[in-house]
Amino acid sequence: WVDSQEGTGSVFSLVIRLFPGEPRRVAPGPAEGKGAAPAAPAMRILVAEDNPVNARIMVAFLERLGHRPSVAENGREALEALKRAPCDMVLMDVEMPDINGLEATRRIRAGEAGPGPARLPIIAITAHALAEFREQCEAAGMNDYVTKPINFYEINNVIARNLPAPPSPPQSPRRRPEGGGVEGIIDTREVLSRLGGSAELLHQIFELFLDKVPETVERLRRAIEAGQMDTIRFYAHTLKGPCGTIGAQVCADLTGRMERAAHEGRAEEIGPLFRRLQADLQTLMGAIREELESPAE
Repeated sequence: WVDSQEGTGSVFSLVIRLFPGEPRRVAPGPAEGKGAAPAAPAMRILVAEDNPVNARIMVAFLERLGHRPSVAENGREALEALKRAPCDMVLMDVEMPDINGLEATRRIRAGEAGPGPARLPIIAITAHALAEFREQCEAAGMNDYVTKPINFYEINNVIARNLPAPPSPPQSPRRRPEGGGVEGIIDTREVLSRLGGSAELLHQIFELFLDKVPETVERLRRAIEAGQMDTIRFYAHTLKGPCGTIGAQVCADLTGRMERAAHEGRAEEIGPLFRRLQADLQTLMGAIREELESPAE
């Protein structure tokens, strides 16, 4: 696209969609992971934003990335929009009239827009950069956080980080998706770069994850039922390590938040965090099994 101003000059910009190379042929550089993420698959994205200028910028960004955006001017409109039409992701401004982004997210998570939207990735859009404010967004059920002024590449990155979970696999035979069954759930490129490009080692770690994690989750569940804060903190910390190792950042973040909540005695936060963790781990482990069962190409 071109941005041109008469008498000043023009800026010519483009987005190139590329597929990852084979890990053994890609040498990770010192700046890997700091640039823009590969463009995410085309999705239906709801932009909840009361400022028309910001909304227009967001729509332009998303259209350039190949997505299909729609706009709601406040949290109430966002709830109604999600009831009317399916959506893959929500970009939610935090400060809006009528119903703000935090309250709208809590209502979506509670199922007011229906059971499907309750699991959608919701990204907070705000001018606040304080850690405490980010924690408020996480507590409301938001998956990620972007600060204003919005950056085109940051929007691309945050969308790529929070791709919605793939639908349940159909019963008929299907082709293996590009990048394996875990693509879009964990950052396999980043993990492989840490493992020296060894897909074999990655699969061994996947197998250990499937073998060890369910038992730890069950012990964590029992500790939560018993209200044993020290034990909750221990098993949440125990889970955080393997989740981070395989690049399951959402699960690692949830376990980290549970660990902090148990350490600080915030018992009311632990149950909701654990339920989200269970759901995300179920999706993750299903994708890992699919990856391990897929024939090598």
